[in-house]
Amino acid sequence: MRRWPKRHFGLTTCLLVGGILCLPRSSIALQVHGEPEGLVIHELAHLFFGATMGLLAYWLESNRFIESRGWRNIQVACLLLVLWNLVALTGHLVSLQIQPEMITGEAGTWSTILLADQTPWATAYFFLNLDHLFCVPAVFFLLLGFRQLYGEIVRKEKSG
Repeated sequence: MRRWPKRHFGLTTCLLVGGILCLPRSSIALQVHGEPEGLVIHELAHLFFGATMGLLAYWLESNRFIESRGWRNIQVACLLLVLWNLVALTGHLVSLQIQPEMITGEAGTWSTILLADQTPWATAYFFLNLDHLFCVPAVFFLLLGFRQLYGEIVRKEKSG
């Protein structure tokens, strides 16, 4: 009888669990923040995370870590995350100005339409919800930075 190789066990387990997680009929994964405490804590988290990323970017600069290409990319990621937090925080605050009559269609579906011509808040809300335009490049630069730092470590180990 042929045995299943051990190296395939982890991959098989990941595929099985991933497949189960991708096929739910219902999900309770959405956590809605209660009013107003949840929003306040969420906004404070954006402020804290943004300030932390700004501090890390400054620290990398002041300690000359950015002489390395990997750390420079991580600094760019930090600055993009600062922008992302500012945009997301502002978007959450602007969302408080959106009235229910400004939204048509079934809430939380692809048929939801925001009537942006009713107020400038709706237009601002639309553009501030494009915060992924900062977050995705930030994660990309973070990945690049980690890859370059790892490459530097591998080159140093190979050279002696």
